[in-house]
Amino acid sequence: MHSITHIFLFLSSTFAPLVAANPRLHDLTPSANLTKPSGLTWDLIVPWGPADFEINLERETIPIPRDAAFVTAIRFVAEQAAKDFDGQLPNPTTIFRDPNYPGFSIAVSSPGQRRLVERKYVLWGMARILDHMIQDNSFRGSINSLYFRNVVVGRILLVAGGRNQLGAGFEDVAVTQPRLDMPAPQQMSNTTQLSTGEDSNAIRYDFEFRGDELVKEDVFMGTLGGLIQVAQHTNHPFDFWVGSFPGYRCFHTYLTSVHPSVMTKDLVIVTVVAAMAYALHHNNWHELKLIATRDEEMIFSGGYLDFPLPPGQQDVSSL
Repeated sequence: MHSITHIFLFLSSTFAPLVAANPRLHDLTPSANLTKPSGLTWDLIVPWGPADFEINLERETIPIPRDAAFVTAIRFVAEQAAKDFDGQLPNPTTIFRDPNYPGFSIAVSSPGQRRLVERKYVLWGMARILDHMIQDNSFRGSINSLYFRNVVVGRILLVAGGRNQLGAGFEDVAVTQPRLDMPAPQQMSNTTQLSTGEDSNAIRYDFEFRGDELVKEDVFMGTLGGLIQVAQHTNHPFDFWVGSFPGYRCFHTYLTSVHPSVMTKDLVIVTVVAAMAYALHHNNWHELKLIATRDEEMIFSGGYLDFPLPPGQQDVSSL
């Protein structure tokens, strides 16, 4: 069995060199360009995309609760992360809503009926939008235009006030909700069993808070970044996996306990969402250890850690 301490030492040696009120959408702020987070030098598979991908914040509307924004975004990204990273959303318009937050929706629209939105643009866009909301300390509904090499490739709408606020063009679009096996906060207890959809044998997760305390934004963004990073893989087994969002202190790390490993991409996705959901359910943001077992055999272990930022990088806990 490998403890969280062993994983932390591995990470230290690996990363040390990286030293509803208004029914309309109003123009409340000037158009703003959502660039990648500034001042970051980490050489990782970054979740916000390349330099020639850009977002313009076109409009902002009424406030949205932080938890609704974070959890809905994470569960939407988790759904997309399990699919082909280089593929396209199947429909010109997509609406996603978490039933636990019915007053908030995420809508994605293509620039034209014959041009579907590429999934990677949506994932990169969600990373930049959430980071921008944290850095500006402003959680509001918004319309965001996505650009790749100066060409519009889609839009992401964060819609406060429910589906009725979407307006014309979205009225006949079906609302997508999370998969039944994607863990929700109210499901989470110290010992939780979840089905990954791979077979009938549920995986048992045992959770334990320990170590240092992070802030909520660290855990949410570390989870979001990890999901976008794992999305870039095929559904192959991992012996070891680490995911993060550079600039935030939370690192998810998982290590197989069996060979050959059964820790597939889909299982990593379910696990990182389960860890986040457990922390939210308990409103506890300490480091988290988990052990995953199937048929009473431990198949992997890990959790998330408070990993110090390299010198010169902003710590969101100081905001």
